Amino acid sequence: MREGDIVSIDCGVDANGFHGDSAYTYCLGEPTEQQRKLLSVTKQSLYKGLEQAVVGKRIGDIGFAIQQHREDTDFR
Repeated sequence: MREGDIVSIDCGVDANGFHGDSAYTYCLGEPTEQQRKLLSVTKQSLYKGLEQAVVGKRIGDIGFAIQQHREDTDFR
């Protein structure tokens, strides 16, 4: 790893019949404006997808919400 990399740490636990998962993304050093935008858009996209994770919705609704947000922000 080196300065400027973006690193994601993802941990999962299976204990006593319960499952947990957590992930967080870090910038090594000071992020560029493009990296800040990437992290912001991807985090917003996560929440757009989670809003669709309700009874009566389909898995495709989650993916569509994520993709639509990315396209709406014109992130490339």
